[in-house]
Amino acid sequence: MPRYYFHIEDGTALVDNEGVELSGPRAARVEAARTIGEMVSQNPDEFWNDGNFKLTVVDEGGSLLFVLNLSAVVPPVFDPYRVA
Repeated sequence: MPRYYFHIEDGTALVDNEGVELSGPRAARVEAARTIGEMVSQNPDEFWNDGNFKLTVVDEGGSLLFVLNLSAVVPPVFDPYRVA
């Protein structure tokens, strides 16, 4: 089975040197969606503080397969943490 690598940026860059064996690109997309969902659910305050999570998926040859970007935009008028 092919190996896929999931590199994460959430204020810091985390390079996946281990990867995971999956059946193919479709399984990698499912795993990427699951991974970014877990990132937000496990660190919701970090997500809102930075407002960005990025997940880059490459295959074992280093070819870019896709990138998931998750970002939040909160207008200052609605930001409950805004210092007046």
